[in-house]
Amino acid sequence: MTIWGKGGGMQKPRVIPIDPRLLAGRAYPSIKNYIEYWRFDTDDEFLFTTPSGKLTPNRLRHIVKEAGNAVGLPWVHPHSFRHYCATSLYNATKDLLKVSKYLGHENIETTSRYLHLLDGDLRKLINNPNVKDPLMQRLPKNGGCLANSLEETLMGPRGLEPRTSAV
Repeated sequence: MTIWGKGGGMQKPRVIPIDPRLLAGRAYPSIKNYIEYWRFDTDDEFLFTTPSGKLTPNRLRHIVKEAGNAVGLPWVHPHSFRHYCATSLYNATKDLLKVSKYLGHENIETTSRYLHLLDGDLRKLINNPNVKDPLMQRLPKNGGCLANSLEETLMGPRGLEPRTSAV
């Protein structure tokens, strides 16, 4: 998939790897399923669309904020997912250079700012999953993931409806 980055990366496209199961799987969720049943054919240049055209950054920000508020996490914003991805990838690999490359950062110092979540209480939580963290107890009961709430907001009664009834 080719994306246009934020900041300095806007001048050049970047190709990112996507798991083939996410791309072409008939099972839900997959990009193929999304395109067939959910995507509005209002703008051929964009993957994520609405009835009126591309999904704008402001609309996405609104959707994510609404989902975060719904589960008691009012501080969540779209970039939170990028920070979470960076932190999770670093925690799994302990390789800051790989994380930096994956994120498309030209400077490893930029990547290190993404790992601020490893400080303090979250570091204790990662090192000892038995630690009871009040924030973690406020996460949804669906495995501690905000994604289902975001999905409901995007595609449920408060968000975008499927463009076809064949789901």
